[in-house]
Amino acid sequence: MENNNLIQRMITLGEEKLKELKQLWDITEEQAKNCTEDQISQFVILLDQRQEHFDRILEIDKAFEETSKILKKNLKVKYLNQINQYEYPLVKDLLKISDEIVNMAKRIKSLDDENKKRIEALFEAIKVELKKIGEGKAANKLYQGGYLGSGGTFFDTKR
Repeated sequence: MENNNLIQRMITLGEEKLKELKQLWDITEEQAKNCTEDQISQFVILLDQRQEHFDRILEIDKAFEETSKILKKNLKVKYLNQINQYEYPLVKDLLKISDEIVNMAKRIKSLDDENKKRIEALFEAIKVELKKIGEGKAANKLYQGGYLGSGGTFFDTKR
């Protein structure tokens, strides 16, 4: 495959990845809105949607890497930014889209980290509530079970 065709293929793959990342950003923003106890089921649905995009991005990355290896071998370079931009003007577009991908990935990572903190706080609050419920059930069992002693009367003096 000709080098210009390889570069064009990489640009196309980069554009596909950027499109997937933008959809991933939208889902991540939606998750931020659903980080509440009432909307946890919607949050889980959004997690599944995110995974679908991650799977597609993985496929795109694989194809990009294979094409990149061939191009680098053909041009005898280690990095894409070492390619002569005068001889291969499409490289500018490729490097530009690569920068956009990196920036979008950083934005997604930042928002995702915030979402994780919110969810962890939510789960911690749920754990505390479940512990209170468990303690209430245990206390209730003690009082409902009755006193199995020698027929005497039991007075609860603690308040």
